[in-house]
This record gives sequence, C-alpha cells and structure tokens, in this order.
Amino acid sequence: MDPQVEIDLKDWPITYRGPKYYKSKVLDAAGKTPAWNEKISISVPMISSELLLPTTGILLRVMDEDITNHDVVGESVLITLKEIFAYTTAARQLPVKLLWKSKDAGTLNIDYQFEAKAPVEKKMIIDGELSVTV
Repeated sequence: MDPQVEIDLKDWPITYRGPKYYKSKVLDAAGKTPAWNEKISISVPMISSELLLPTTGILLRVMDEDITNHDVVGESVLITLKEIFAYTTAARQLPVKLLWKSKDAGTLNIDYQFEAKAPVEKKMIIDGELSVTV
C-alpha cells in the first residue's frame, strides 16, 4: 500500500484565505502501519466562535495512491473547530477512527495544537495557528 493523508477543511469562515485542502507525502510501500511524521500548519482567521457552523472543522482521509487510481482506505468523522479550540495551550494526541462504507478501516493517530495570538475567553475571538501532525 502507498498511503497518503488528505485533510479537507469543511465550512471554514469566508475570512479564511488559505488552501482548503492539504495532502501529505505518499509513503511508497509503507504497508498497513505508515508513519508520515508530517506537520501541516493552518492559519485560522479572526472570527467569533459564535459564528462558527457546527460543521466547521477538518475531515481526514487516507488514500492508497497508485499509478492508475487512488483508492479510499478510510475517512474520519468531522473534527469540529470548536472541539479543537477547547485545547489551546498544549498539543493534544487524538486517535482518529477511520471508516469506509460504514466499516472499521483502522485508526489514524494525529497530534494537533491551536496557538492563539491572544488569550481565548468564553465568547472567544479565534485568531491563530492550527498545527496538525499526521
């Protein structure tokens, strides 16, 4: 298997101007337990958390990249930005369950951290950097 991780940003605020889709490198012949150790940084625009949709977040997908076709190995459920912003001070490890056609497709272990540019309060204004390591 030649796996690759895709990160899809779902329903991000219109003030976000960066890419809405990220891909890791492809690990040739990595088998069923690949380790990318690849960090992706996403700049999060200034926005009130009250304006975030419940569907605003990141979706993770593992693909098997071949010369002729790219097969889905598994997809995560949505990890919402509100879930991510609840942990603003330290990196957090998260085992992400992958499913494909409603069946268990394994686990993708990620680390993520949100570093706010200013202190985050209850009715937070979000502005900072989200780092996701796959």
